[in-house]
Amino acid sequence: MFNLFTTRSGRTAPLVLRGAEPVLGGEAFDEHVWCWQLHLSALDAALHRAEAEDRAQERARVQALWDAMDAEETWAVLDELDLLNARGVLVDHLFFEQWQASRMDGYVGD
Repeated sequence: MFNLFTTRSGRTAPLVLRGAEPVLGGEAFDEHVWCWQLHLSALDAALHRAEAEDRAQERARVQALWDAMDAEETWAVLDELDLLNARGVLVDHLFFEQWQASRMDGYVGD
């Protein structure tokens, strides 16, 4: 009953009283809408670039730590990661990428 009342009153109410409803995705966007969308896109791109730079710096830091280790330390870390992998509890370890690269060296596929 209430929907019927609002539907009827909505049809008969003057357009001025109903108010304008913005329609996104239309052909007639104003210039300020395009500028705002470009601004948001630029902010998003800057955020992604900053995150990618942070990941690259972290990866370089970990690789420097790995390169600074002697052979015994690297084998000890690889053995520890092998044990974690065998138990099925290999989680985000600091040297996961180095372990994966050492295990995938020469891997041809299934």
